[in-house]
Amino acid sequence: MGDETIRRIHGIYLVFNILKLAAWVVFLLLFAPVCMANGLYGAALFLSCLGLFIDLMIFRKGILPMDKENQRLLARFFMVEHCLLAAAAIFMMLRPVDGGWARLPGTHDWSDPALVSMGRGRFAAFVSVGGARRVFVTENRGAAWSDTGYPDGFGWGIHYQEARDEIWIVPRRATVVYRLHRDAGRWEEFVRPPGDNPATAMTGERFFLAAAGRLYEYFRDQDRWSLFTRAGFPVREVAAAPWAGGSSVLITGREWMENDAKGRWRYIRPAGIIVTWPYAAAGGGWRYVFQGGMLTGTLYAAAPGEGFVERRAPAPDLRILAVNPSDGSEVWAGTWGQGVFRSTDGGASWRYRGLRGIQVRSLAVDFGEGTALAGSSNLIFQRGLFLLRFGPIEVGKSDQKVR
Repeated sequence: MGDETIRRIHGIYLVFNILKLAAWVVFLLLFAPVCMANGLYGAALFLSCLGLFIDLMIFRKGILPMDKENQRLLARFFMVEHCLLAAAAIFMMLRPVDGGWARLPGTHDWSDPALVSMGRGRFAAFVSVGGARRVFVTENRGAAWSDTGYPDGFGWGIHYQEARDEIWIVPRRATVVYRLHRDAGRWEEFVRPPGDNPATAMTGERFFLAAAGRLYEYFRDQDRWSLFTRAGFPVREVAAAPWAGGSSVLITGREWMENDAKGRWRYIRPAGIIVTWPYAAAGGGWRYVFQGGMLTGTLYAAAPGEGFVERRAPAPDLRILAVNPSDGSEVWAGTWGQGVFRSTDGGASWRYRGLRGIQVRSLAVDFGEGTALAGSSNLIFQRGLFLLRFGPIEVGKSDQKVR
């Protein structure tokens, strides 16, 4: 290999490294402020520190294709921005949680929470603690929790059946469903239809499970599953709610399908609308389909007996909706860092209810008692469960109309 060839290879390698470094510089300059604006303060701090490291490399070694004096000047500008962002992120992480929310004592080491309201100020929380999954129950709005255990590992879906006072949990992989008889204090399992990552919904005493493109209903008295419908596509989410003397069932995936109170199935996705990962929620005759993202969120709402219309999401990274089972026009939204929001007109307008900076993975609302419980997925700061007592909407410092 000649000297000329070696020089060319070295030149290509140098250009490649300069382009890679430039891409990192642009990414850190833009993405750290985006994380800060979206309430992802931990990510903003990490990216700012990484940016400072690259700034120092530029300042000391002069590795950009420009004269050394201009590189030092540019590096100083970058360092000022990253230092300001890092300081702002630390300040926001250490400040008290806003909006009247209070972190519940004893929950600071709980992670990956799934929550369900049991009514009358009672909640159940399915969380990871000490490397294991556990189910905790409170009878007094989080003042005290009782550990009910859990017989398996990872699971996500949690439901409460009021008529029998039972908590149901569906593992992602194992083809069983676990239920806790609260009066007897024991867990039992029963076999479910096969299929990974099942989607589930419970309304009253009816329990639905979608797996492998099929939707099943479980009949407790007969201890059997019955095929409800063949969706013909992977189902992402199931939502069910009582309405007009029956139950309206909504399933979403590549298509959206709905079973109305008369038992008729129909495709309901608006023409030309594509939602990659559609989540669903329902209550009081209202149905919602939504998807969150770092820069933009998608939300569709349907009033009783009407089709879906697009709504403006209260924040881009929408993660969870909690719908009032009696009046579906009231809906609460939990987001990944941007806070919690409340709407009383089916998502046409929203009011900010605080909790900015918390990555809300799960949200349960006791509408009768005026209590909201949010589960945080923050990795270091502000982990645990947060509780808010609320009443009718009143415009104030922590309850600002945003849409």
